[in-house]
Amino acid sequence: MKTPKAIFFDLDGTLLETSYEISDAINDTMEHFGLDKIDEEECKEWIGHGTLHLMRLATAKVKKISYKQAQDDTQMAALYDYFRIRYFERTGTRSWLFEGALKLLQTLKKNNIKIGIITNKETAFVEKILTAHKLDTLTDCIVCGDTLEVKKPDPAGVFYMMDKLDLKITEDILFIGDSKTDILTARNAKLRCWAVTYGYNAGDKIQDSNPDKIIDSLEDIIKLIRL
Repeated sequence: MKTPKAIFFDLDGTLLETSYEISDAINDTMEHFGLDKIDEEECKEWIGHGTLHLMRLATAKVKKISYKQAQDDTQMAALYDYFRIRYFERTGTRSWLFEGALKLLQTLKKNNIKIGIITNKETAFVEKILTAHKLDTLTDCIVCGDTLEVKKPDPAGVFYMMDKLDLKITEDILFIGDSKTDILTARNAKLRCWAVTYGYNAGDKIQDSNPDKIIDSLEDIIKLIRL
């Protein structure tokens, strides 16, 4: 394929394994409020729509109530506020780069290919985790869950990033993600989208979301885009 001028990445489940430190923060919160803890593997199915959505799902699970009931729960605001404190403290403590991620990003940088990150995670957590894993110097632009009024799969974040990076043609951009949300985002913005097999995707098979290509390792991208 034609070498892209830019690659836009999802973060959690694509570049970074973050579910364990997120589940740690959830369980810190549940313990503080005298509630049952979650199984840390369950957390993987809740990641991708921002931390408030995640905490509502966790609360629904622990309290054995519906998502709507968790949303309206009188304790929800306090749970979420405490979670944000604990998650910020936990960010970068039990997360790591997926295999091939660093080599890919370094290769893209060396070849002057723009690197963007589009995530539904909020800015404070994104900036801290990128710094913790030394990715802040490799990225050219980030769009977080609170950068705009809308999140993925709305394509506004893609268009915002294109403007920031002075990219005019969608054919020059490749989107890499791990979920149906990422694929929908790319489709809505008319971008090519490749998906990794190892991510979260709410526990569903990524093949069912019909990305343009499925890859097992980020390092494979180096050869696929002819670098």
